[in-house]
Amino acid sequence: MVNVFCTKKLEAFVKTEERTLESYTSDNNWNGQLILIDRRKCLYFIHKRTLYAVLILDILKKDLLKLDQLFFDGLVNQLKIDNLYQPQLDNYLKEHYSSLKLFKTDNDQKTLGTLRDNTMHLKSYIENKPDKIVAATRHQKHSLNNIPIGSRKFQNGTEMMKSELENYLI
Repeated sequence: MVNVFCTKKLEAFVKTEERTLESYTSDNNWNGQLILIDRRKCLYFIHKRTLYAVLILDILKKDLLKLDQLFFDGLVNQLKIDNLYQPQLDNYLKEHYSSLKLFKTDNDQKTLGTLRDNTMHLKSYIENKPDKIVAATRHQKHSLNNIPIGSRKFQNGTEMMKSELENYLI
């Protein structure tokens, strides 16, 4: 089960629950944010421990009915983009990432700061591009999880998620 702590913008867009003690003790906590790119809604998720990001572009309100599947597909797609996906991970991914529980924000400023920083990088990359969604897709493929994070000894999200997945494969 994935616990997603939603920012206020995302809270206004989806139905959330109050935080529980169980939500804090889980190893699979993420933060989620709703961002607009060229007037289109996009979801931006970041894993709290590894700061690995998943960007889901151009969603509609009706897509929220299948948000679990949307997140899972987005995660698998991002793992493939970052060359982290391996077929032997299928069962692990389905068991740990196929269902979401949405909570109100936990105001985790360390993770939210990285989320804001990554969003700023994305928006500055697409600013002068004619097709912003295509530019965002290019950013997702080339640099979304490759930006060094100072608070994590300048590792990037890809390196940290690779370590996380290797722990499972051992």
